[in-house]
Amino acid sequence: MRGTAFRNALVRVIDDQRGALLPWIPVLLGAGMAAWLALRAEPGLAIYAAGVVMLLIGGAALRNVPGGAVVLVALGFLLAALRGYTLEAPVLSRDYYGPVMGRIVAVDANQAGAMRLTMDQVVLNRVAPHQTPAQVRVSLSGRQGFFDQTPGTVVRMTARLTPPNGPVEPGGFDFRRYAWFEQLGAVGNTANPVVDAMPTAAQDLFIGPPPRRICSLIACECGCPAQSATISRGMLAALLRRC
Repeated sequence: MRGTAFRNALVRVIDDQRGALLPWIPVLLGAGMAAWLALRAEPGLAIYAAGVVMLLIGGAALRNVPGGAVVLVALGFLLAALRGYTLEAPVLSRDYYGPVMGRIVAVDANQAGAMRLTMDQVVLNRVAPHQTPAQVRVSLSGRQGFFDQTPGTVVRMTARLTPPNGPVEPGGFDFRRYAWFEQLGAVGNTANPVVDAMPTAAQDLFIGPPPRRICSLIACECGCPAQSATISRGMLAALLRRC
């Protein structure tokens, strides 16, 4: 009896949505992706096989709405898994202290307002290339200003790096998962001066002088000093409040 009532209610909802089903496509894809992200452990081959089976079964009944919904949910689940696997990159296996060299790909500020560099093409002492993170993020303190902040500049420093940490409390923000999708294999800090190692090669990146000019304009609009091209979240929030 309850099954019949549920089926009738579902049919009524689908009928009410006739002609407006297109916006449900991203919703159902997102539901499948959220299901993959909600898993506490990496799903095994059996789970992915079940997803493929759902995709095939739903595809056979694609002409009706429930079949299309099954296809989209299964597709979202498999796409999220594929994205996770394609972004696989080395993660630092232990704490590291020593020389670090890399190419700047982004300059921003952390929550404390300190400058932060994100670097790729990283070289670490006594760490094999296949174990070296694809990208590292280092927060700077102490006396700086001895290097070119232009993205594409190769810099070197002495820094302390650690693997990305998981949630600090149950249900908290999982920075480790965020870092995985950013291919960020280590984070750290340094109070030692950062110096140039090689000239700027920003032409190899999709970032460079235009973003620096934009950052300077934002700093001027916010009434903040523009001696560096680093724009913090606070500056952006202040500008949005004024708009």
